[in-house]
Amino acid sequence: MTNGMRGPMPSKRVWLAIMASAGLVITSCGGGTDEDSAGSDDPPTSEDSSTTTAAEVETSTSEADSTPEADSTTTVAEAPESDVSEPPVITLIDPGTEPLVELRFDLTDGDTSVLSASQVQEFSQQVDGADQPSPGPLAFDTEIEAVVAAEGDDYRITSTVTSFAPGSDVLPSVAETLESELQSMVGLTTESLLDSRGVTSDVEVSGLPDSQAGLIGDLISPTQSTVLLPEEAVGVGATWEVSETLSQLGAEVEQTSVYEVVAIDGPIVTLAVTGTQDVDPETTINLSGVEATVIDWEVTSTGDIELDLGSFGIVGTLETTGSQEMEVSSPDGTAIALVQTLSSSLEFDKS
Repeated sequence: MTNGMRGPMPSKRVWLAIMASAGLVITSCGGGTDEDSAGSDDPPTSEDSSTTTAAEVETSTSEADSTPEADSTTTVAEAPESDVSEPPVITLIDPGTEPLVELRFDLTDGDTSVLSASQVQEFSQQVDGADQPSPGPLAFDTEIEAVVAAEGDDYRITSTVTSFAPGSDVLPSVAETLESELQSMVGLTTESLLDSRGVTSDVEVSGLPDSQAGLIGDLISPTQSTVLLPEEAVGVGATWEVSETLSQLGAEVEQTSVYEVVAIDGPIVTLAVTGTQDVDPETTINLSGVEATVIDWEVTSTGDIELDLGSFGIVGTLETTGSQEMEVSSPDGTAIALVQTLSSSLEFDKS
């Protein structure tokens, strides 16, 4: 499976990863529905939504995978071939104060990094206006070993999941159910090509069936540990914008990230980042064969990142909040209103 993925939601589909993991838990735990409804194959209806719809609809969804100033400079980075509709556009908004330096990755052939990520998620769901049961907060602790191999002017990054387990915030009953699911992902390997400006391409995920790789790839992808850098030299106070159109589940997702340089100390660059993600209303998406129409889709992220240009991976935090409102068509043609509100807190580290 090939996947084009870059940067912390600020690029990367953190939001879609949250949805995937939320769906994974509800699927595993039966959505908290009563025993009679959990095993039903009948399509959900508005009359029984308070007891049956959440698990059935969420199971279906889980299986799918600042305006620049006039004198700003825009450059286009090379895009991966898969789910990016257009190349990401990197626009320098403000070069910052002197001294100005070009920010470029300069990795060492054979270098190995251990990347860790701790994620806590909370979500709520309504179906036809009725609140649905929730398994409580979700939390995941992931550890990945990343090896760098020089490949011409670029770097081949081979990353392997060495640990993936429920976090301490997860309810014991949910953690027990998740344990085997997450353990099955240990050994997942991702290979990607990284250029000196952080553009990731040729991403290959192996170690999982395609059906699982599509669901889990965004959640644990080590390519989240990169930032797209401007072509121009920059200094403290510099800001640049990365905008791109992603194709996900048949929908065009407009994603915009803005980075601000807080400090530069040799190869260590401290960044503040904000991001937004939007999908046009009336967009039709395919959720594992179930048609859904987007009514509203809003996501925002804020974070602080420490980037070492001499080694792969980032250190920092990222907070993401948002909501999705969709109308889902059941097999019998019944329209079901699905609203999900989610939030995520991510902490990245490396050694």
